[in-house]
Amino acid sequence: MFLLCRQYVRDCVVGTMGLKPTGRFCDVPKVRGLRACRGKLVDTILDWEDSLPDKDLNLADEASRKADLAITLGTSLQIKPSGNLPLLTKRKGGKLVIINLQPTKHDRYADLRIHGYVDEVMTQLMHRLNIEIPVWTGPPTKLEPKDEVNNHHPIDCNGISDSSHIKKEERNPCIDEKPHLPKRAKVETACT
Repeated sequence: MFLLCRQYVRDCVVGTMGLKPTGRFCDVPKVRGLRACRGKLVDTILDWEDSLPDKDLNLADEASRKADLAITLGTSLQIKPSGNLPLLTKRKGGKLVIINLQPTKHDRYADLRIHGYVDEVMTQLMHRLNIEIPVWTGPPTKLEPKDEVNNHHPIDCNGISDSSHIKKEERNPCIDEKPHLPKRAKVETACT
C-alpha cells in the first residue's frame, strides 16, 4: 500500500533488515503517469545497531514532551533512544501506560501496567468504551490456508500474484507461517 511519497506500508514480512534492498520495485506511476517508477525498494526496519532517522526522532521527541499520556503497546522498550521516549511524557507530568506480555525495564515508572496480548487488551478496551472496531478493508494480511497443508499460491506484498521479479528465497512473503502470532506492519522506502 502506498502511504506517503517514497514509502509503502507492508502488512507482511519484508524479508530484509538494516536499510537493505528488498528485491521489490516501486510501482507508483511517475509524474506524467506513463509508467511505474520501478525504483528499488529498501526496508526501513532498523537493527539494534541502526540509529533512527533524525527527522523521525525529533518529531517523536517533541510529541512525547507534549503528550498527556504515553501508551506503549507490545514493546520491551529496550532499544534506545526510542525506548526512553515514553519517559519524556512522564517527566513533563503525563501518565504512562505499558501493555506488553513480559515486564519491561520501565515498568516501575508506569501508572498502569497490563501484561497481556495487545490485540486482546485493545479489543476489550474498545468493547468497554463501546467503540466498534472497523473491519479491515485494505489489502489482505494473510492467505487463508487450503485443506491441504502448505498449498499456498504465491503473492507478493503489492497483492500481485506474479512474483517473478522477486528472488526465489523471497517469494511468498505474505504467507502467515504462524497464524497465532500478531503481525506488525513493515515499512519499506521506495524510489531509492
